[in-house]
Amino acid sequence: MEKVKSSKTLYKIISVLIAIILWVFVSYQETPTTHRWIKNVPITIVGADVLDQNGLYVVATDRSTVDVRVEGRRGELSKVVVGDITARLDVSALEAAGNASLTCDVTVDKRNVDVTGARHNSIIVTAEKISTDLFPVSVEISGSPAAGYRVFEPTVYPTEVAVRGGESLVRSVASVSTKSVSVSRVTRGNTVNVGLTAYDENGKPISDVTFEPSSVEVRYTVLREKSVPLVIPTDNVPAGETVSFDQTTVKIYGSADALSAVSEITAKPVDASTLSDGDMISVSLDLPEGIYASDEAGALDVRVSIGRSSAPAADEADKADGESDE
Repeated sequence: MEKVKSSKTLYKIISVLIAIILWVFVSYQETPTTHRWIKNVPITIVGADVLDQNGLYVVATDRSTVDVRVEGRRGELSKVVVGDITARLDVSALEAAGNASLTCDVTVDKRNVDVTGARHNSIIVTAEKISTDLFPVSVEISGSPAAGYRVFEPTVYPTEVAVRGGESLVRSVASVSTKSVSVSRVTRGNTVNVGLTAYDENGKPISDVTFEPSSVEVRYTVLREKSVPLVIPTDNVPAGETVSFDQTTVKIYGSADALSAVSEITAKPVDASTLSDGDMISVSLDLPEGIYASDEAGALDVRVSIGRSSAPAADEADKADGESDE
């Protein structure tokens, strides 16, 4: 009898558990009136091409996301993510510069799920007349080449681009630069196509403008490094003086073949009669074809040292010896 009672008790417990499981399943899957809020759905602006034809440009919106209420079965709702919902803001109907209030069109890409509401769905849009201006392009280089190499002559083509956007945005552009071109550990030059970024006077990027062309070509040269003696000839050295300079070597750059042919670098002659001890002067280097100096302009700043020559003393000694022989 005790075994029979135990079996009946076990069956009852199992039956209750099955009933609970079925109730949870039915409640979870079949309830049609359940809803859920999906927050921070990004707003996608559409109709900008039509607005462009009217000479207008959207420069700002007071919100970039909306919260969306969706309704459906629990099982279906649990699978809905932000990416399943699209909030479109059609700006094609704008006819004049200024502020306007527009409503997002929200849809959900899930079967048996509907959009039943939205919060923050009324968006203030600011439109301005389109403006275009030309700006020179600078090149942004990042990183360092491999040891014993140096990057030379980064050039950009075209050298200027048209920046297009709302009047206030274009007026705020102070400069245009390429996106960063990495030369980390490179040993040879390259040509790359890169995008552009506009900056205001504080160096802050301006995102809501376009460029024509949208990218530019950057070309750079990578050359080997070599240290060689530096010879600085001097003219018109005053009698009894010596002229020397604080730099006796110079780093030069070129291809392996070009560097192998260079044993020293000679500067253009310096007029010593105009020099004073401690002067800092710029000397021009006589660089062979295909050879570059540390300064790409081929000039070098050196400090002058002027001392007394021992030659006059030696001359006086020779003169004295001659007189004693007589």
